[in-house]
Amino acid sequence: MFAQHDTLMVLLQPPSSSNRKPIYARSGWEIPCETENPFEPVILQIQNREFERWMTYLTLRTRTPHFYNCVGMIFAARRAWIEIDHIYDILREDQYRAIAAVEVEVGDVVLYKINQKPTHVGLIMQVDRVNQHNTRVMSKFGAHSEFFHFLHAVPQFCGEPAEYWTDRR
Repeated sequence: MFAQHDTLMVLLQPPSSSNRKPIYARSGWEIPCETENPFEPVILQIQNREFERWMTYLTLRTRTPHFYNCVGMIFAARRAWIEIDHIYDILREDQYRAIAAVEVEVGDVVLYKINQKPTHVGLIMQVDRVNQHNTRVMSKFGAHSEFFHFLHAVPQFCGEPAEYWTDRR
């Protein structure tokens, strides 16, 4: 796990890159994204107090030097940084449909929001039908590592779980 003095560093904005490789949705639509990381990171350092508060609910999946964010983890197989602003286009072009929380199954996507604005996505890894708070998610916080966490155990800048999406037919 992490030592008490560790600080979570999260890249808030990706750099622009002119040497990018295209990523496509199922429909053939080219997803706007960055695939390379020639950046000097713009970093938010979360204070140890907040970090420790929610870190106890996270399990490190992997530390990775590769350049991708939460959207790129799910929709570009960990190959790109995709701005969350494109999430509804991606969901539509990849033929996802909105579902109710009670319909969620492993492999579905949870969309987090702050003030009705999408901020983060995660992949449902384990569903608890008795207590939704115990549902487990895998996600990536900016340019940081991938984590397994409980549905509501995310940093404040990720918001709250607001919508659920599936590509099941």
